[in-house]
Amino acid sequence: QDTLRIDLLNQVAAEHLVNKQDGMAWQIAQQAMALAKQLNYPEGQADALIVIGGVFDDDPLKREKETPPKYLEALEIYKKVNNSTKIAFACKTIGDFYYNLFYVKEGHFAEALTYYEQYVENIEKTNNKLEIAKAYAFIGNMYEEFGEDSKSKEYFQKAVELRKQI
Repeated sequence: QDTLRIDLLNQVAAEHLVNKQDGMAWQIAQQAMALAKQLNYPEGQADALIVIGGVFDDDPLKREKETPPKYLEALEIYKKVNNSTKIAFACKTIGDFYYNLFYVKEGHFAEALTYYEQYVENIEKTNNKLEIAKAYAFIGNMYEEFGEDSKSKEYFQKAVELRKQI
């Protein structure tokens, strides 16, 4: 019952974040975090950290310093509770952060790629063929964008083969 409340708070906070209502996202994520800590619900804490990291990511003055620690802390919690889907989600979120930062400051492509590859590795564990195919296509696009045609082709072929099985 109480963990459901935490999950709902985190979902609402994430919706506010998507809608660029960072103040509300922050406030609700903080509520979720406090309740998750009180109830010793690590997954709820990690979900709140993802939202809090997203709020920092929207602030150019705090982005580089504040965002990665929140996302990385969430990733470590997801690893401790052994949730492959959320590990994959966190890796993609971190990859997105570094990928977007790459366009602001060069030199983050390798970091983005590292987390995107971990995203693929973990989403493969879920056996959700549609999400795995999407992940392969995503990585293929990334490699293509950065001129690594053979790697791009490899991931696109994996995506196509998997989509044929669905």
